[in-house]
Amino acid sequence: MTTQQTLTALSYPFRVIYSPFKAFKEIAQNPSIKGLFVLLALILAASVGTVYLYASKIFLTINDLPMSLLASNTFGDFMLSYSVEIITGFIAGWFVYASILFVLIGALKEKRGPLRPFYTLVGYTFSVLIVRMAISAILVSTLPDLPLSISAWPPATEEDLLIYRDQINALWAPTLASQAASWLPWIVYGWLVMLTAIAVRGSPETTWGKAIMISVTAFLALLILSAFLPVPLLI
Repeated sequence: MTTQQTLTALSYPFRVIYSPFKAFKEIAQNPSIKGLFVLLALILAASVGTVYLYASKIFLTINDLPMSLLASNTFGDFMLSYSVEIITGFIAGWFVYASILFVLIGALKEKRGPLRPFYTLVGYTFSVLIVRMAISAILVSTLPDLPLSISAWPPATEEDLLIYRDQINALWAPTLASQAASWLPWIVYGWLVMLTAIAVRGSPETTWGKAIMISVTAFLALLILSAFLPVPLLI
């Protein structure tokens, strides 16, 4: 790849968001996975940033004194496990989602192209997760502090979990940010379905009706599988 082609590939995660029709057409012609590494890095960075803001709002009670979760001994381990979960969730969700789409398109006898370029194309539909994480970070930053009379994170006992839930319901649940955050994933997942339909519709032999049907069916299958598999498929 030339330098210009490499830069173009690295910009795909952003271009899929604001110009999906043109971006998917170019990705189909130049199915580079380099942009997917950028996409994963951006999702991870935005996710870690969101968790950092979230942790800055939580205050544990250690030795009868309030202490920010950021300053506790458990935060580092929590952040590491969360980062691993984000990475594995992205890779697993991408592979399973692309596999479902590949099978569905084949079952309907639609044109789907070679395996690797197809999986690469589907991977870029997850660019919407960048937007989700960025908006989540903004929403979390507006929440009030959450004092908890527990000393470990995440809550280790049923009693600690009950305390956490009670404080969430009392301080965060009534806020506009919390209510918006509860709807945000479904808005983003709807966007993901639309991007998938656009990617599938790239074949001139596929109608919009079939593309939308394939996209919706694949997402519902992913949603069902995510409830049973030990690895998170929807982050």
